[in-house]
Amino acid sequence: APALDVAEVRTISHENKIHDREPEGMFDEYIAFLRDGTIPTRFLDDNGMRHNFVQRVDHFILHDGRLWRKAGTNLPRLVISDKTRRKDLIAQAHNDCGHRGRDPTY
Repeated sequence: APALDVAEVRTISHENKIHDREPEGMFDEYIAFLRDGTIPTRFLDDNGMRHNFVQRVDHFILHDGRLWRKAGTNLPRLVISDKTRRKDLIAQAHNDCGHRGRDPTY
């Protein structure tokens, strides 16, 4: 599939100043913790930060080497940690959903 131009979809940029909640590399730390219990070294000396990290990781599961976010009673959602891939998927879903655009024809 051809790469999508990010400019195609205005909603995938941060034009509303809403940023990703997870800092760069955080998903890799979640995977390491779920795989073998590894706590990031920056949390080892701070009980509160370590506790917060473990609580955040509790919202995720690791299955077949892939990270999934729990969704309550719904099916878990696959985490796409690569931001470029995530934007491409969002743009593709947006452009393929059959929306009528800003000025629909009646």
